[in-house]
Amino acid sequence: MKTNRPEIQSRGKNSLRILSVVLAALAGAAYGQAVRTEKDNNAPPPAGEVVTMDVFEVKTDGDIGYMSQNAAEVTRMSTPIEDIPMNITVFNQQFIEDLVATDTSELLAYDASTVKTSADDSFIARGFTSVGTNFLNGFAQATGFGFQPLANVERVEVIRGPAAILYGAGAYGATYNRVTKRPREQPFTNVRSIYTDTSLFRAELDTGSLVPLLNSRRFLWRVNAVHEKGETWFHTKKKELVFAPSLSWQPSNRLKLILEYFYNRRQSQALYETPVLGCNPDGITTLDGVFHSYGNRRLNWVEEDDFRRQTRQFATYDLRIGILRNLHFRSQLQWETKRHIAPESFVVSAGLVLLRDAALMPRYWREYHEDGDGLRTRNELVWQGKTWFLKHRMLAGFGWIEQETTRRINQTPRNDGGLTDDALAGDGKLPDSTWSAAGGVGSYHEYPDVTLADFLANPTLAGFNRNNIMPANLFDRAMEPPLSLSGAITTYAATDSWNRDRSTDWYANDIISFARDRVFLTGGIRYSEVERLQKNFLSGAFPNRVYNPNPTPLLQTARATVYSFGAVLHLDKARTFTLYGNMNNSFTPTYNIQPDHTMLKAETGRQ
Repeated sequence: MKTNRPEIQSRGKNSLRILSVVLAALAGAAYGQAVRTEKDNNAPPPAGEVVTMDVFEVKTDGDIGYMSQNAAEVTRMSTPIEDIPMNITVFNQQFIEDLVATDTSELLAYDASTVKTSADDSFIARGFTSVGTNFLNGFAQATGFGFQPLANVERVEVIRGPAAILYGAGAYGATYNRVTKRPREQPFTNVRSIYTDTSLFRAELDTGSLVPLLNSRRFLWRVNAVHEKGETWFHTKKKELVFAPSLSWQPSNRLKLILEYFYNRRQSQALYETPVLGCNPDGITTLDGVFHSYGNRRLNWVEEDDFRRQTRQFATYDLRIGILRNLHFRSQLQWETKRHIAPESFVVSAGLVLLRDAALMPRYWREYHEDGDGLRTRNELVWQGKTWFLKHRMLAGFGWIEQETTRRINQTPRNDGGLTDDALAGDGKLPDSTWSAAGGVGSYHEYPDVTLADFLANPTLAGFNRNNIMPANLFDRAMEPPLSLSGAITTYAATDSWNRDRSTDWYANDIISFARDRVFLTGGIRYSEVERLQKNFLSGAFPNRVYNPNPTPLLQTARATVYSFGAVLHLDKARTFTLYGNMNNSFTPTYNIQPDHTMLKAETGRQ
């Protein structure tokens, strides 16, 4: 299924797997002939039954292969997808397992509206660069470096179009929400190992049962764990460690508490793009007219000691209370922390330099540190009832988020080639303004009279300052000058900042059905207040910036009201033919300052 990453997956009990496929096919055939029945939500539960607050939970036992019947976080309630007036795709557990996917980007490669733009879960969704699109159990996750892992994820829901009514700011094109695995009543243990042709080994454990000693199905636990080490398809180093326990306690049929913890330590190397010249991705023609092929696409432009390390943790509680038979309350709290460090060489593919017989790609060295801490809470009431002939599933909630981010970057001055005069000479401490005037990012230079041998003897012939980081050789990495000709790499402060983002949201949503559940109407509204407090500890031009331990903080605020309306019409009783339509809008604060020191209005999107 994935020809670009051959893998050997070892699993036991193949005969049982074949039998399970046959049984699943028979179950699917039986399901297709089943009569659709309506559940009475107001009926009392059978005596002695432990009732799950299924108004919030998706029951995956109704899934048939890759086809899921319900979505959880699209409406914040478990709702049949066919009754939701939005374009939704669910990548369920069966699909994740069969694809052997280990991070979210591998799933979204199968979503036609999504294009991956970086190695850090950044995407273009329906033509829009993603902003605030990555969620976990309905909570926005900290942005920045690193994939969103799937080690403890049961399903990924893709909601296309603006979804600010339930998710807040951002996400014009789509919202990607991951739903975590929860404890089960039946004991189980699943072990999977993966070994690739690049000697990457990955071991996964997913196990759960009743809590020992208590021996009651009111107390359930589950643990997911991962250990991975080796090389990627691009021959970059990679290792990962995951530990994710969860506990479920249901003391009565009206109360349920779920506790989750997730620890993820991931170390990898950057995947920089390879330059494309003349619309040919297979290679480049140098100035002597010779075409140089890349040979294969397993290219990386990292140094041996480059690495990016992310340590991410989150802890969550999810409390559900059945106040009445048709009135439910849910309170959720999530704490997240993320630490990132990246000492690495950074290549700039847009600054290509062509010689007579070689092609060079400029780069610089940097040390990137980013720390983030977030606290998020959400409290919601759900009422299910009737007014005359209309059935309602109404949700009202309040959410609050606070996220603090500290970012520090030390780097060498840029060295993009094509420098002249004063910029070419000196100690290499090139200010941003001088560097930009000399070409900056996106500069492209040709030196038809300079050979690779000439360049290695004197880099200034191609406009490179000898006191800065030397470029990469696209066709022969062994024929590169040392990373630094002057010896030790000297870095300078480029960024030192602190941000605190807060948002407060009030929202309500109603799903109305009538005509024997052949017509569904949805409507909702959300009011959001957001603010950002910023501190920039550096002033002046790079690399001669001045550190100020007590900068003047800058406070920016924004307010927005968003709405959502939709309708679903099932044209026949069997729901074979269905029409739907919707109107949604969304917003994203810009946090840009105008010359009069006022803040720009938030960007808005409408569908």
